Amino acid sequence: MLRKNIERLRASYKWFAPCGPALIATVLRNLGDYHPGVRALFPEDTSHLHRRFFETLGQVVKSVHRFHSLEAPLADLGRKAAAEGANPGTYRIVRDELLTVMGELAGDDWTQALAEDWEQLLDAMIGAMLAGTMTEELRKAA
Repeated sequence: MLRKNIERLRASYKWFAPCGPALIATVLRNLGDYHPGVRALFPEDTSHLHRRFFETLGQVVKSVHRFHSLEAPLADLGRKAAAEGANPGTYRIVRDELLTVMGELAGDDWTQALAEDWEQLLDAMIGAMLAGTMTEELRKAA
């Protein structure tokens, strides 16, 4: 990822920081409204996840310039999500809902370039998380 893309991501993360947990709460509420099967993968009370989810995004944004250092923790997160029933389609739905809510909150500041930056970052996270599930499947098959 280019420096300008990283700078856009970091700046936009700062915009969202004051309402980060509420942003995640909105994403999860929308999953319940539009994708109840995906929402069912989360506990009924998600309040403890709002801050953690947003802080995880922050850690990734902070370290995106050395993404390789994030691969192992994201793979572990992917294994945990798979154990709860997540699959590749689940990740895409959550990604798309997150992008939609971010775009709504950012308003006119949500440019096509920024949307693409976030989509690229989230896709990289998804890839690392799915790699963790594949590694687990290979271990079980061996």
